[in-house]
Amino acid sequence: MGKPDQYSVKISRINESANADPYHVMQAYNVIEHPDGSLIVEGFREDRIFGKGLWDGYEIMPLGAA
Repeated sequence: MGKPDQYSVKISRINESANADPYHVMQAYNVIEHPDGSLIVEGFREDRIFGKGLWDGYEIMPLGAA
């Protein structure tokens, strides 16, 4: 079985405090927009779930892309 594809995922977070970074960037191999409005990002080091109303977009780029 081969190694899964690797991506850099940049999630735009909303409702963050003024001192918090509005983006979260992580390496992942799968991104799922769940029907309940949550975003599930399956990463190599961690999995993250961004609940409905906590994110408003994301960008996926292959690792090493400029």
